[in-house]
Amino acid sequence: MKRLLLVSFLFLTSYESVTAQNLEFFGIIPSLSQTGRISKRFNYNFFASETIDLTNRVIDGVSYPAKPLQLYVQPSVIYVHSANLNFAVSVTYNYQRSNPDIPYFREWRSWQQIIYSHKLTNGRVTHRLRFEQRFIKNVKTGNSPMTTRLRYQLGFSKPLQGIQLDPGEFYFNCYDEAYFTLTVPPGTVRNALYSENWAYAGIGYQTKKIGRVEVGPLLQFNVRDVEQDLRNLYLLQVTWITNFNLPVKKKIINQ
Repeated sequence: MKRLLLVSFLFLTSYESVTAQNLEFFGIIPSLSQTGRISKRFNYNFFASETIDLTNRVIDGVSYPAKPLQLYVQPSVIYVHSANLNFAVSVTYNYQRSNPDIPYFREWRSWQQIIYSHKLTNGRVTHRLRFEQRFIKNVKTGNSPMTTRLRYQLGFSKPLQGIQLDPGEFYFNCYDEAYFTLTVPPGTVRNALYSENWAYAGIGYQTKKIGRVEVGPLLQFNVRDVEQDLRNLYLLQVTWITNFNLPVKKKIINQ
């Protein structure tokens, strides 16, 4: 996993050195992940985040003021096949700018995913494959043509004290996720097949009552035009991860 993150970093820095129109922004991404049990086999998850650019910058004579870049709301339903395998579906809302100098656009996104995990020493490796159908509203025509994208995330987490994570202990978590644009609206050109990548590494703390709190750097890049220019986001991700299960009514047996 360390090699994977290093390769991603070297790729980004070397790519940036040979392109002249890359954009770089620095900010923070607070997020919430709430998971709970619906039944024996089904869970739900509610994830929300907001990406905020914290710097005022002038790039090639264009002013980019500090402002929110993206609001992301993602409820999902999860089918738990086993401790190592689950499936999920979602309808997600995304309100964002591809670049800070253009208007916001709205997107509805449905997706299906599979997650498989396995142990590695005293840690756990996670493989996540997600297929997305994106409906992005065209501000000129008012239409929302469907595009599709495939995402693969490789993650690793481990407790930093002992074999398992207990309340009051710290843990390490990292992942690298590659985005592949499969289809684009008719009459448009795909910027790139390998269109986006997210790399993250953070330290988390398991509290006794309110779940986990996790902080770490997140590097995002996406290919923003057919000339292969990049938009790089250097973010501090702060995540609150909680679990909540609805109380189960106990049957009262009359004596």
